[in-house]
Amino acid sequence: MFTAFALPITVFDLKHMRIPDVLSLGGIGVVAALEVMIPGVSAITMALEVLIGFGVFWAITIATGGKLGLGDAKYSVLIALSLGLYGWLTTLAVASVTGLAAGLVLVLRDRVPQDTRIPFAPFLTFGAAVSIVMQRLCPGGLIA
Repeated sequence: MFTAFALPITVFDLKHMRIPDVLSLGGIGVVAALEVMIPGVSAITMALEVLIGFGVFWAITIATGGKLGLGDAKYSVLIALSLGLYGWLTTLAVASVTGLAAGLVLVLRDRVPQDTRIPFAPFLTFGAAVSIVMQRLCPGGLIA
């Protein structure tokens, strides 16, 4: 289900430098509705995923003066609900490192000025893909 929202979000962000609410909030609604139907899924855990997924990105948005958009914060919630907090943390780590590396390469090669905005959703999607693969390869985690 996540992929059905992640791919259009990524493409739209690459083309338009924004993430439409219909995709991010729609994805959150669909994933949340599906998770509520799964026996044993905790509403408290889901609430924490929403609060942490949005809160961290909201804080970054405030700290950077809006250079990271709230669309990324909403997409972060979708990722947290879809992959859980550990998957979200992996996603965030991978996205941050790859986004920083790509930005540095572009700036150092004089391809873009330092103040150029780069869409972050593609890096989040890549990080989520890495997280999904890691969860499938190491279901118990790396330390078992």
